Amino acid sequence: MASRTLHVSRALNVEPSTQLAHERGLLAAAARGESHLHVSTLAPAKSIALGAFHRRPESSRDVAVWARHTGGRALPTGSGFVLATLALPHRSALTSDDRLELAPEQVMNRCVRGVLRALRGAGVDVSYPGLDLITHERRAIGALAFAEIGEPTLFQAVLAAERTLADGALLLDRVDPEGVVPMAMIPPTEATSLAEVLEPRGSAEIAPDVLVRRLAAGYAETFGMQARDPDETAVEALADAQSAAEEPPSPSPASTGARAVGLLGTVEAWTTLDAGRIDRIVLAGDFLSPPDLPGRLSDALHGLPPQAAEIERSVRGFLDRDHRYLLGLRPADLIDLLQRSATVAT
Repeated sequence: MASRTLHVSRALNVEPSTQLAHERGLLAAAARGESHLHVSTLAPAKSIALGAFHRRPESSRDVAVWARHTGGRALPTGSGFVLATLALPHRSALTSDDRLELAPEQVMNRCVRGVLRALRGAGVDVSYPGLDLITHERRAIGALAFAEIGEPTLFQAVLAAERTLADGALLLDRVDPEGVVPMAMIPPTEATSLAEVLEPRGSAEIAPDVLVRRLAAGYAETFGMQARDPDETAVEALADAQSAAEEPPSPSPASTGARAVGLLGTVEAWTTLDAGRIDRIVLAGDFLSPPDLPGRLSDALHGLPPQAAEIERSVRGFLDRDHRYLLGLRPADLIDLLQRSATVAT
């Protein structure tokens, strides 16, 4: 059985570039077989967290952009939000040495359990109804995402401490007035914060130093791990050992595309043809997959005639639960999206 030690660290009021460097360090440690819980807050008062598969708009002066490693929907961050990042040697490491014990769609269900236990211990009656949200009385109070980068796995929870996830639409509109990034909107009536739920004692319970201890205990108690005391220098040392942090590459379509509304939000596809055959396909939007999945899917379809039967046959032969999966669109909906994108290109 792998080590049951959970390394714990925190970093407050960091720039998005520093957060990315910390994530790179956490992934490097996970590749060595370590498990880390890192709790952080971002310095910019207003920022938007873009998923790994979102196109990058030009940022406004007063709203920062954190282009994170994990996929999924665009989320508000910055002042009033706390980030919990769990780095694991592989996607099933919390419960098994066998990486493939969990299917990709089970990863967030397992990883969120430490967060749920921590918040319940603070007196917040939270639930995980599935997909990518944590709720309190059916109102969103946290959002989840994950990424497998090779075998190391990064799970993230954006917790609404003093502001709510409903802020995302306004922030994204200021960053992206052209609508380059789709937004799965959460209305104010369907969102809440830890401060609101815990009023009047909310400020004490949601302080980052309190949350990091609760989260560490939540994971330790849930999965039988030994949580180390928070080490203020651990994640800095990990980040320093990596090369300068770079934003994950973003999709860059060069043609008219097609859209589909999936389980997590909007997914877009663009197809370019060469001599009447598929040359390149670009996917963007609100989905979860290994970072190289869109490129590998494009390679699998390269050279095919843009016909529905050919696309369906190739996509169904390409997808699998181990290494080639896309969460957020059902296979039939992904196939339909790609077929419509190819039709637009002809």
